Amino acid sequence: MEKEWMFGPARDMRPLPPPEPGLSAPVKRSGGLHRSLGGRTTVDSLGFWSEYEFNFLYLEPEEFSWLEALYTRMVPGPMYLRDPMRPNLMSRRSVQAQMAYHSGDGFGWDSDTTLQTLVMLNTPVPITYRAVQWSSLSNGNYVVPDLGSTYPLLPSTPFSWSVYVRPSVDTDLRLNVDTYWRYDQTGGINGTPVTCQAGTWTRLTEKFDPDRSSVDAVNPVLWCLSDLADSDYVDITAPHAEYSSTLGEPDIGGGLIEAAITSLDVTSQRYPLRTAKVTIMET
Repeated sequence: MEKEWMFGPARDMRPLPPPEPGLSAPVKRSGGLHRSLGGRTTVDSLGFWSEYEFNFLYLEPEEFSWLEALYTRMVPGPMYLRDPMRPNLMSRRSVQAQMAYHSGDGFGWDSDTTLQTLVMLNTPVPITYRAVQWSSLSNGNYVVPDLGSTYPLLPSTPFSWSVYVRPSVDTDLRLNVDTYWRYDQTGGINGTPVTCQAGTWTRLTEKFDPDRSSVDAVNPVLWCLSDLADSDYVDITAPHAEYSSTLGEPDIGGGLIEAAITSLDVTSQRYPLRTAKVTIMET
C-alpha cells in the first residue's frame, strides 16, 4: 500500500506535501439527536463523511500553486483524496451496505435479482456481522459492490479487489473490472471463473494491470455464471480494494473518497515560502 497522501483529479492525482503532526481527520455523522420524555436518546444516522485538516509548513511556490489551482477549480474535478491510513479504497457506503436499514444500500444489481441485508454471526470478517444476500440468480447476472463510484488509477500501480461470497449451492462466480476513460465506460476485464462451494465462505480476488493508455479508472463487478433455483442465493460481505498487487485483510473502507478543498488559509513567514492550513471534505 502506498504511504503518501494523494489528492487531485483522475489521471493527475499527486502526492500532497508531508503534513505536520497533529492531523485532524474526524468521521462526521449527518443526523440529529432526540431525547424522549423517558430520557432515552435516539441518534439519527443519515450518513457519514470524512473531513481532513492539514497543516503544511514552508511550501515551495510550485507546491502552493498546485494547491491553489485545486482550490480555485482551475483544475477541473472531480477530485479524489487517498488516505494512506485506510487500506480499503472501497467507499464506506459499500462496505457498510451490510449494515444498512434497507436492502443492499450502496450496491447496484440486475433488476431481475434481489438483494437483502441479513444479520449473520459467522461472517469471515470481524468488522461486520452482516452480509448482503443475493438471490433469483441466473447466468449473466451481476452486482456492483460500489455503485456510482470509479477508482482512478495510479501510474504503474496495480489495482486489486476482493469480496467474500458464500453460496447456498455450488455456484460459478467471477470478478470483473469495468474500465473507464474520461468518465465513459470503455469495456472490462474478465477474471477467472471460480466454482464456490456451498455453505463455505470463499474470498475471490482479482488484479488489474494499469499499463493501458486508454484506461484511467476502474470499477469492480461480481458476476454469476450459474443458473440457480429461486430458493438459492449467494451471501456477499467485506468488499475490499487496494492499489497493490496483493491484498491485506478487509478493512472498513473510506481510503479513497471524492473530495474538495473547502478552505485554504495561508501565511508566509519567509519569502517565497508559504504555510498553509488546508481543509479537505468528502463530497
